[in-house]
Amino acid sequence: MHASFSSTIASWQSFYVLAGSASATLIGLLFVAVSLHIDLIGESGAAVILSMARRTFIRFILVVLVALLFLVPHQNPQGLGLPLLALGVVDALRTPG
Repeated sequence: MHASFSSTIASWQSFYVLAGSASATLIGLLFVAVSLHIDLIGESGAAVILSMARRTFIRFILVVLVALLFLVPHQNPQGLGLPLLALGVVDALRTPG
């Protein structure tokens, strides 16, 4: 069972590399977008924009972390499942209402 699990995860490696790379790139673009509009940070209406940027940043970080977990070599089901469960619980607790 372990060899089958590892081979299945390995067959998806290029997908996780692509997803992690794309998310990391979008994190960089998010920083650029916020930096270009740094003058809006102090304004009262910017709270919604900052909140949206923060949520977007956290979601991209989660995608990068999940991609990194799947790229660990010789992964077993528990070694992958427990960190994924922990990330899911933390994200569920952070998600409002």
